[in-house]
Amino acid sequence: MDRLPVQTNYTPVMSRKLEAAFGVSPAELPNRLDNHLLRLDLTHPKRLGVNALREISLPQFDARVGELPAEVAKRCRFILEENARVLKMAEALQDFDHQAIRQLTAESFQGACELYEISAPTMHAMMRAMLAAPGVIGARQAGAGFGGCMVAFVEMSRMKEFSDAVRVDYLANTGIEAEIYPVAAAAGAGMI
Repeated sequence: MDRLPVQTNYTPVMSRKLEAAFGVSPAELPNRLDNHLLRLDLTHPKRLGVNALREISLPQFDARVGELPAEVAKRCRFILEENARVLKMAEALQDFDHQAIRQLTAESFQGACELYEISAPTMHAMMRAMLAAPGVIGARQAGAGFGGCMVAFVEMSRMKEFSDAVRVDYLANTGIEAEIYPVAAAAGAGMI
């Protein structure tokens, strides 16, 4: 387990729950879960001489990528790239840099789909709906990778317009009514 110190900053976001959007048949679910467990195998960072993937740079990883099974190497690459995006996203959010937020969320979604194989047709339909909606700044996947949750950064003054457009577009393209929840991040659990 990665037990290195973590610094946290909280930023308001808007979340999407996609009903019936798993994109995995009940027969495929055990294999999908096994793949998720493979992705979380904590022995792989040790193969690279580190306790956690965030201790290794992308160039260092590239020099040793051949030491990992191909599928695990793809997952590790996504994690390393995502770690770097998180730091850039923190800066972009603080600077209200809409262009950077949009680019970073797009890269995250693409990496999750291609490297981590987190993908479902409904996720792609929701991404198209969110990115076409008025007021969107950026959008990406969230959750465990079964297609059930998406997150969008939206201009606060346009949230209703955004939500209405996403609901109409998503329903028209999937037959599924999207549930949209405006949210704000909070500190969460802590010691009292």
